[in-house]
Amino acid sequence: MFLMEEFRHLKIRLEDIISATDNFSPDKLIGQGGFGKVYKGEFTFPEGRSIVAIKRLDRKFGQGNTEFWKEIMMLSKWKHQNLVSLSHFCFEGDERILVYDYASHGSLDRHLSDASLTWTQRLEICVGVAHGLNYLHDPMGTKQRILHRDIKSSNILLDEQWTAKVSDFGLSKVGPANQPHTYLVSNVVGTFGYCDPSYFETGLLSKESDVYSLGVVLFEVLCGKLCCEYRNGETHILIPIWKKCFEENRLDDIIFHDIKEQIQHDSLMTFSTIANQCLQRDHRNRPTMVEIVQELQVAILQQLELNIIEESDEIKDIQVKVQPTISEKITRGIEESSSGNSGGSDGGQQRRLWVKERSAGWWEYYNSDECPDEHFKKVFRMTKSTFNMICDELTPVFVKKDTMLQLAISVRQRVAVCLYRLATADPLRTVSNRFGLGISTCHKLVLEVCAAIEKVLMPKFLRWPDDGRLEEIKAEFRSISGIPNVCGSIYTTHIPIIAPKVTPEVYFNVKHTERNQKPSYTTTVQGVIDSLGVFVDICVGYPGSMSDKKILEKSALLQRFNMGNLKNVWVVGNSDYPLLDWLLVPYTNRNLTWTQRSLNKKIVEIQKTAKDAFMRLKGRWRCLQKRTEVKLDDLPVVIGACCVLHNICEINGEAMDANLRFDLFDDENPVAENGAMLARDSIAYHLLHTREPPNKLPRLS
Repeated sequence: MFLMEEFRHLKIRLEDIISATDNFSPDKLIGQGGFGKVYKGEFTFPEGRSIVAIKRLDRKFGQGNTEFWKEIMMLSKWKHQNLVSLSHFCFEGDERILVYDYASHGSLDRHLSDASLTWTQRLEICVGVAHGLNYLHDPMGTKQRILHRDIKSSNILLDEQWTAKVSDFGLSKVGPANQPHTYLVSNVVGTFGYCDPSYFETGLLSKESDVYSLGVVLFEVLCGKLCCEYRNGETHILIPIWKKCFEENRLDDIIFHDIKEQIQHDSLMTFSTIANQCLQRDHRNRPTMVEIVQELQVAILQQLELNIIEESDEIKDIQVKVQPTISEKITRGIEESSSGNSGGSDGGQQRRLWVKERSAGWWEYYNSDECPDEHFKKVFRMTKSTFNMICDELTPVFVKKDTMLQLAISVRQRVAVCLYRLATADPLRTVSNRFGLGISTCHKLVLEVCAAIEKVLMPKFLRWPDDGRLEEIKAEFRSISGIPNVCGSIYTTHIPIIAPKVTPEVYFNVKHTERNQKPSYTTTVQGVIDSLGVFVDICVGYPGSMSDKKILEKSALLQRFNMGNLKNVWVVGNSDYPLLDWLLVPYTNRNLTWTQRSLNKKIVEIQKTAKDAFMRLKGRWRCLQKRTEVKLDDLPVVIGACCVLHNICEINGEAMDANLRFDLFDDENPVAENGAMLARDSIAYHLLHTREPPNKLPRLS
C-alpha cells in the first residue's frame, strides 16, 4: 500500500480505461508483448484530448504485480526523451493496467524491412536508443543504474517524429552506478536471440549485457530483418552469419537492399564496426554505451558528409564533443559542439577527427585558359562559350561581397559546382574535393543555382514557340513524317527517387520494380519536344504510379488547349495517351489495315524525336539516372533546371558525347480507345490520301 500512496497521483479509474478502449475492443488492439495486450485509447482532460497506449496485464504470460510496480517505479523516477513516458496506471481488483504516451509509428521491428525508412533515419533511431540506455546505465543525479535486460527491436517505440523510445522495464534490475562494472546475480531472463551469451551461461548480469542486445538491434537495422528466422519449424539465429560477413568484409551480402545505395562507405564502416564490437563474446571487450553513442554520432556525420575544417595551412586536430542530437541538430550546431565543454550525461568523452585543408586546384585548372575546350565539355557537358553565357545571365542573381570571415564564392564556381553535380551525379564528398568547398555548401549551391536557372533562364529557353517558330516546327515535322500541323511530340519518362516518408505507395513503380527486381519509386517528367529536340513544355513531379493520361489531365498543356489558346496544331504521343482532337496517337488494336500501319509508322518517326531528346537529357545529366538525396520538394526544381540546360545545349549545337548515351526504359500502357477508332480512321485517311487533315477534327467525349 505504500507504493499505492507514493504514486496515487498517477492512478486512473478502470471505468475511464474501459471507456477509452471501448471495453478493450479488438479494433483498439495495437500489439501484444510479455506483459499482455496493448490498446490504443483516447482520454479527455480539461486541457484537451490525449491519445495513449494502454497495456493490460495478462498473467498467463508469466508477469504479475512485481513487473507492474517495477515499471511504475522505474518510469516515475527515470525520465529521458528516449525513454517511454508513463502517464497513468490502474489498480482495481485483478486489473493491472499501465498507460503510456502514444507512439504513433509503433515498434521498430515493424519498420526494419520498410523501404521508406532511410539510412539516415535508421541511424537517428539507433542514436536515440543508445542515448536512452546510456542514461539508464549512468543517470545524472543518482547513485543507481538500470540494467534493462530485454532490449530488442519490439521494445523500441517510435513516436510521430520517429524519435526512439526504450520501453518495457518489467524485467529491469537496479544496481550501483558508482563502480566501473556492475554485476548482479539473477535468474536469466530476456528474449531468445538478443540475450547476452555470457549472462545466459553464468547468470551474471552486467550493463554489457544490454550492450550485446543493442548490438543485435544495430545489425537488425542494417540488415532489415529480425535476428531470428523460422524455417521448417525451427528457429535460426542470424547473428553468427552477420558477424562472419563483417569479419570477411562481405557486408554487401547482408545489407537491406533498399538502403544499399543510400549508405556512405565511411558511415557503414563506423556503424558496422561498433555493432560488431557490441557482440564480442568476452563482455570486457564490448564498448560502453557512451562509446556507442559517440560512434553512432560519427556515423551520422559521415552519412551527412560533413567536413569540419578550421582555418590553417596544416592538418588540424579537431575535437568534436558528442551531443545527444539528431542529424539536423548536428548540422546546425557543429560549431558549438566543437568548442563546447566536456561535461554532460555522455561522460564528456570526445572523438578526434583528422581532416585536411581543402584544395581548389582541380577547379582552378578547369577555370583557366590552360584547360582545352574538349576537356571542359567532357566534365561540364558544354563548351566554355556556353558556360560563360549561362554565368553572364545568372550574375545579377549571385552578386556576393567578400566578408572579413570568408571570400565570396564566384558566380563561375557556383554554376560549375551545379553543372558538375548534375552532369556526373558524383557524391557530394567528391564534389567538395573537386572544388575545395564544404559538402553542405556544395549541396546548397546546387539547389540555389537550379532555382536561379528556373527563375532567370527558363522563361527565355523553355517556352511555347511564337507563331513564327511554330510554322518552322510544323514544316520540319512535316518533312520528317509527312504529317502536317505537328507542333510537338509528347513523352513521359520516370526519374528514380528514394522512397518518400509520406505516402510512398503513390510513387511505387510496378514496371521498374519488375525490371530491377527490387522496389522502385519514381517521379515523372512529361515534356513536349519540338523538331530540334528542344523542350517547349514540361510537367514535372507527379508520382510514378500515375499514368501518362492522368499526368496530362493535370498539366497546363491540356488547359492551354481546352481554353482554345492553341488551334490548328497537333501534338503526337504514344499509346499511353488518349486520342484527342489535338493529340494524335497510334493504333493499338490487332490486325491493322495498311492505312493504319502507315499512320503508326509516321507517328513512330515523330515520337523518335521526343525519345531521343529524353535520352540526351538523361545522358547529359546523370543525376536523373539514379536515386538522389535531394528532397522530393526540391526535385522538380532540379529536374526543371536540367531541362533548361538541355535546351541551351541543343540550341547552341552542343553535341552530346556518344559515350553518354542512355537507353530509356518507360513501358507503354495503352489507353482504352473508347470509340476513338472512327475518328482516327478519318484522320489517317485524309493524311495518307490527301496529305491534309480533315476540315474539322472530331471531338471525342
